Amino acid sequence: MDVSNSALPITSAPPSPFSKHLIMPTPNPRKSKNAGRVAIPKAITGSKYRELLKEKQAQKEEEKRAKEERKQERIRKRKVREEEKTA
Repeated sequence: MDVSNSALPITSAPPSPFSKHLIMPTPNPRKSKNAGRVAIPKAITGSKYRELLKEKQAQKEEEKRAKEERKQERIRKRKVREEEKTA
């Protein structure tokens, strides 16, 4: 009899009525706090650092512009819905 393929764990005692309520917790995988951060090299020249700063500023500006566009789109859609309700 091959017991290695069984789905249930082998225990010496029958399952308790409380076994469905008393469950051992499993640890949740933790996300890294620095997931969005770009690693800066330990040794970097001034020109390379300025270039990294420019890229970072450009990315922030792009995100800000995209956010503003989404805001304007939401406002436009809201006005259209309000006009359809009143009409």
